[in-house]
Amino acid sequence: MGQIDNLKNFEKGKSGNPNGRPKGSKNRSTSLKKMLALKAQIINPASENGEIMKGTLEDKVAAAIVQKALSGNLMAFREIMDCVYGKIPLIVKDPGETEDLNKGKSTPFTIMNPVTNNIETFDIGGADE
Repeated sequence: MGQIDNLKNFEKGKSGNPNGRPKGSKNRSTSLKKMLALKAQIINPASENGEIMKGTLEDKVAAAIVQKALSGNLMAFREIMDCVYGKIPLIVKDPGETEDLNKGKSTPFTIMNPVTNNIETFDIGGADE
């Protein structure tokens, strides 16, 4: 209980960190952007003969993800699709039905493809017993 007794609001006009963040300090995002902007040579993942291209480290990382996707890595493929087309939102209709999935009842749910804007409804569950 001693810890709870120590909890107090800061005095009005005073901060819990009076010196604050040092001036000129950079956050991780700034440092990463600076690193990703550096010049680099990239092996074109679509090239059969290992064509070298000029670009940035950001381009090189993107090329590495594309190469992984081309070699069958589904996580890399999903990352590319999510970045290029956006994540597909899942809209659940009748969420109360989900507790009955293991009892042989089906639950309708709807998904919308953001690329085609088509909305489709499916039933999940309802396994034969």
